[in-house]
Amino acid sequence: MTVERIKTQHALIVEDYLDRNYTIMYTDASLSEDKTGCGIFILNTNAGYSFHTPFKSSSAFGELLAIEEAIDIATHNEYFSLVIFTDSLISCQTLKNRKSNNSIAVRIHNKISQNLFRSVQIRWIPSRKNIPGNDKADELAKKSIELNSSKTVKLKIDEACKLTKNRI
Repeated sequence: MTVERIKTQHALIVEDYLDRNYTIMYTDASLSEDKTGCGIFILNTNAGYSFHTPFKSSSAFGELLAIEEAIDIATHNEYFSLVIFTDSLISCQTLKNRKSNNSIAVRIHNKISQNLFRSVQIRWIPSRKNIPGNDKADELAKKSIELNSSKTVKLKIDEACKLTKNRI
């Protein structure tokens, strides 16, 4: 499928969500040598959010953190129907598994079920296809690595040990 066709199909999907009063969010993560940057872009308001962790993680870890932050932003702003587009297939698969023991996925599921959302959809989109919202989230994630302050991240013991082991 050509890039133009992918962009056209995605634009039609977004238009349908907008017609149904959904908030459209894009998330992305970017890795440096010692940090993980995360970006969130909200199409409806043209607002961007970014943060980084004080450590390098896997891309999927960063993507899940960005999705969790998007849920927090939606809760704070009282967005009741939202779709989150991510180019991380593994994050989508992790979240699809309601029995996942991934701590971030568990927190995301809990936040969704504890809030007054009418609908939350997390959808995969292909990366590097010039989809404007995804490109914006990618740009935010890359720029966040340069920020001075980092986000505190809660880890389970096994996750902290794995990160520590990877740094040694």
